[in-house]
Amino acid sequence: MSLPRRARWLLIGLAVLLVLAGAAVFTATRYFDRERVTGMVAAEVNKATGRQIHFDGPIGFQVLPTLALRLEGVRLANADWGTRPDMVKAKRLELVVALRPLLRKQLQVNRVLLDGVEVWLETDPNGRGNWVMKREPKSTQASPPEEAGEPMAINLTQAEIRESTITLRDGRTGRAETLGLTRVSLSDAGPTDRLDAQIRLRNQPLSIKGNIGKLADLLAGADSFPLDLTLALEGASIKAKGSVGLAVRAGKASFDVHADVRQSTALARLAGKELPLPLPLQLSGRLEQDGARSVLPAFKLTVAGQTLDGAVDFDARAKRPRLKVTAKAAAIDLGALLPSLPKASAATTKPASKGSLFSDEPLPLTELPALDANVDLVVAKLQVPGKPALSALHAALALTDGRIVLQPLNFHMGSGSVDGAATLRLPAGGAPVLSLRARSDGITLEELLAVAGRAGGLSGGRTDIELDMTATGASPRQLARALNGELRFKAGRMRLSGNLSGLGGDVLSELVQAVNPFYKDDKGSNVECAVARLPVQRGVITVDRSIATESDKLNVVVSGSIDLGAETIEMAIRPAIKEGLGLGAANLAQLVKLTGSLSNPRIGVDLKGAARQGLSIGAAVATGGLSLLGERLLKERADPHPCVAAMGGKAPAAEPPKATDKPEKKGFELPRPLRSLRKR
Repeated sequence: MSLPRRARWLLIGLAVLLVLAGAAVFTATRYFDRERVTGMVAAEVNKATGRQIHFDGPIGFQVLPTLALRLEGVRLANADWGTRPDMVKAKRLELVVALRPLLRKQLQVNRVLLDGVEVWLETDPNGRGNWVMKREPKSTQASPPEEAGEPMAINLTQAEIRESTITLRDGRTGRAETLGLTRVSLSDAGPTDRLDAQIRLRNQPLSIKGNIGKLADLLAGADSFPLDLTLALEGASIKAKGSVGLAVRAGKASFDVHADVRQSTALARLAGKELPLPLPLQLSGRLEQDGARSVLPAFKLTVAGQTLDGAVDFDARAKRPRLKVTAKAAAIDLGALLPSLPKASAATTKPASKGSLFSDEPLPLTELPALDANVDLVVAKLQVPGKPALSALHAALALTDGRIVLQPLNFHMGSGSVDGAATLRLPAGGAPVLSLRARSDGITLEELLAVAGRAGGLSGGRTDIELDMTATGASPRQLARALNGELRFKAGRMRLSGNLSGLGGDVLSELVQAVNPFYKDDKGSNVECAVARLPVQRGVITVDRSIATESDKLNVVVSGSIDLGAETIEMAIRPAIKEGLGLGAANLAQLVKLTGSLSNPRIGVDLKGAARQGLSIGAAVATGGLSLLGERLLKERADPHPCVAAMGGKAPAAEPPKATDKPEKKGFELPRPLRSLRKR
């Protein structure tokens, strides 16, 4: 039975194809010379790169049904100055290409496999990279012009990298960092390509998944390349969606970025150190890149429930890179952001240590980074653990060459406000220089003491404070010794309670009792004003009647000095009964002296005051050897308004000599055996 005509022609066609295929396979296996082909490839690679390429393993070649190439044991030589002989080593390379699209000038790569690839990138001490190749110079002879035509279209269906590494070594420091590519796959996903990468960095697994632009568009000269990727690691993820500029737009990029950090363990491993980040943390915004300039026109940062909105602009094109940050928040709780901050407790009311107040330990001041920065922060409400809340905070920090300037620093606290500025200069080869200016208006002394953790014992006392100080030094003690400037303090009406232990421990209580004999019986005191004008030069504060208080029964004036460098104090305190109250002065000390170290001062009273009934401070000794300032206090006439004089008003004149030695009539006289003490 004869076959139909069409069937016969089909069988004939199949036979012809089989013959042609067999002939092609026979030709490839008969005439394929491994050494000849590898030699040709090596010559072309050397011509293009100036490097030798070696094929240590077998080479597999297939023609039908697709064109396939398999190479094993491939090595590309390193630069002649490199620390390793090979720049690239590959255990296995496979390439599969479709044949029919080649007839239409299309390169359809069905599969690319790189297995066991080791890439070694390094720089020499001058920063030159081993990836910079030496190419063979082109011939000077004119070459015939190539015929114009459409470029070959290239499409990639699947690419995969397995168990490979990329190492970068810095030739200046000798440090090397290795990125492990556990598995990286790229596959066709229609208008985009799908990327799925499992990598390791510093022994920390990372994954990158998402879509990227087509390789064909990249090779065709597209001016942008889209990305929509998510990088994930233990407890954290970063998403980026946007595009990278190519060709004429090279160096430009635009991304929507969102970072979410729930745990910091993996990030700490990547950073190589502990990262005490307040968590959870979310950051979102749009990143605009233009060459060496990065801009976040608007970002939102949420940390431990605290939200900041702002903008960032970093420009690295100048010799000194410039950073500008603006941020604002409706409310910030530092207790949530910095849980390690100490809370206010009873421990803060303990007396000062008996040791030194100022340490000789160098301050943790390091060299400033080589950039110019401006940070502007506005916070409607700032809560500090255990302290009164601050409101309307505005702080601007500027970093320039060797100098940090904080100006302004404005905020409201309690019933008043603070306006300040600070400057820190770190001159090359010199000691740090610190300048501080501040002015507060309307904050009560009660509120200030609450900030210092000295709650209780005092109520009221609206204050005005001015501070202008400079100091030079690398440790707290050096700064104290070199302090210059002036502090002005003025407080209005306030009430001191009968228990002052919360304000300054036993020393303050004993001092008040020594100065004011009525304090204990009255269970406190009503103070009309308290002022201090403290000029300081080279760490020495000179008090020339520039500390004074006026209470309902007593006026008090203070003279003396405080040496911050030596940490010593010598103060003469003169109390005076207010006129018109009908109170006797027999129980009043003529002078109280505060001497010794700042951490452990001693109280002494004159002999007249030592005879007062009920005195029990334990340091009631004669105050011989008074300073000139103390002697002047004894000679001057009592000023009815010492607060005015202390702030720079006219000082009281010395008391004129009495016309008679007849003693002044007192409301209370010492017993006869002790009267002679007054004449000494």
